[in-house]
Amino acid sequence: MDLLLKRKFDQVEDEDEWEREVERFPKRQRNPYATQINILDKQYTDLTEIYNDLQKQLHGLENELAELQQEEETTDENIDKLKQQHDDILNTIMESIGEETDSQEEEDYFKNDEELSLTINHVLKDWQTVLEKEATIDDIDLELDNLGHSFQANEFDIIDLNAQIEGYKSRIQCLYDDREIMTGLPQGLSMLESDIKEYQDEIDSANKMLEKFEKDTIRPCLIRLNELNINIPLEQLQQRKDIATMKDLLHDLDMIYSLSLKQRAYQQLTSYLYDDELEDDA
Repeated sequence: MDLLLKRKFDQVEDEDEWEREVERFPKRQRNPYATQINILDKQYTDLTEIYNDLQKQLHGLENELAELQQEEETTDENIDKLKQQHDDILNTIMESIGEETDSQEEEDYFKNDEELSLTINHVLKDWQTVLEKEATIDDIDLELDNLGHSFQANEFDIIDLNAQIEGYKSRIQCLYDDREIMTGLPQGLSMLESDIKEYQDEIDSANKMLEKFEKDTIRPCLIRLNELNINIPLEQLQQRKDIATMKDLLHDLDMIYSLSLKQRAYQQLTSYLYDDELEDDA
């Protein structure tokens, strides 16, 4: 085959034709196994990196697991200590009370417990009422701020309308002056009268808008502002007194709660001893 190629190339007369013949010659194909080996090498490298990362994560998780196990053991030890302390305290209380119990004292305990429960419910209701009043105070303060901003905006609108009216009045006065000057000029008199009437209509319209604005916006704002400035401070003073009362009630509630816990503990212990005595009698 090489000999045939050589003969074929010998028959080529010029260089361009020789290049074309070379291009027609089939190119040697790349080894497909080498390509597959390169791909496998790259995949092996990637898998090795992933394996190393997973090994690091595994070591980290093993360390965390060891720490959690240590914490669990410490927690179990603390729980055992607390249980032992609880049992020791209960045994001490049982020894200090004695063997005999009085049923009348138990009835007194239950009666006092019921009274305490009613008192706590009453205090909680009073507390809830005072909290609702405090929320109302915040709403009123917010409404007062909004009303103040609205009132300021209305004042600016009134100033703007008054400025427009004054401007129209000045223009009318200028037209009247021009009319006095141009009295001898009949051709301009009708034009001036038309302008004066137009400006007068604009002034009347502005006055009506101002009256409507005052009636619909300004007066209600002033009435509400007067109510907020006079009545609301008195209500706020009363509500702040209620808040002070609420704080006192909260302090009393804490005391009642502490006493109630102690009383329930005594009741539970008394009931336990009473049941134990009944079992011994049986």
